[in-house]
Amino acid sequence: MMLRGFRGFAWITTVVVVCGVLGLYRADRAVSQPPQLPFSNSVEQRAEMIKELREIRKLLEEQNRILRQQVPRSSDRPTPSTRNQPRRSRR
Repeated sequence: MMLRGFRGFAWITTVVVVCGVLGLYRADRAVSQPPQLPFSNSVEQRAEMIKELREIRKLLEEQNRILRQQVPRSSDRPTPSTRNQPRRSRR
């Protein structure tokens, strides 16, 4: 009789543990979510890089335009004086 009690208790414990483990598993959650990739699509990345490079190009063109306005033209620059240049020794 004691053996039947122990077997019955072991059987019930096993059933409870298996049902508990299977109750934690949900297939619907895994199926409903699409897989998330660590990176974007390569085509999207390329398009985004091209867009950013075009923006950088526009900014560089604007910066160059501003710098050209600030730098005097070659006709406005003073000519270097030969008087202030150091003399070279003739050895």
